[in-house]
Amino acid sequence: MKKTRILEKIELLIPGFRGYKQKELRREDDKLLRTRICEELKNIKKDFEYMEDGIENIDELRECENVIQQIQKLIDKIEHADYGYAGFFDRVHIDEEELDKIYEHDEKILRKIKEIKEREDSKKVLKDLRIIEEEFEKRERLTMGEEPVMNEEREEKFEGREEEDEEREEPEGE
Repeated sequence: MKKTRILEKIELLIPGFRGYKQKELRREDDKLLRTRICEELKNIKKDFEYMEDGIENIDELRECENVIQQIQKLIDKIEHADYGYAGFFDRVHIDEEELDKIYEHDEKILRKIKEIKEREDSKKVLKDLRIIEEEFEKRERLTMGEEPVMNEEREEKFEGREEEDEEREEPEGE
């Protein structure tokens, strides 16, 4: 049930995406996902470039330029990563748990991109960009067979730590 909801969310965000179940379509779906991520990041970058034109404070200008550079770095990383990892894309059958984990990484990347679109705070955007980069790297390792599938208990513990970190970063009174 959980997998279906995640897959449905991804399918709604990326027209033509069918999931990775059919071997002959995996590379194509991976390319669709990466293309969509890069398009969204390029749009965010354009928004920050537009904002940059109106900034007069030098510190704010530097922060904005840093965001633009980090977005471009992430775009380059995703666009130039190898398509079609042999380990994942060439197998006839993929374990459901492994497939679920890849969908979860995909969905988290897309969710973070949506959150960035709603933010103007450079520091929070930079943090979200780092999370996207980490999720993309985890996804790559998983598709290459280098990262074991994390069981639900460890995942919940990890996500709980992530939420605690976010709470500590927010100043009191907000």
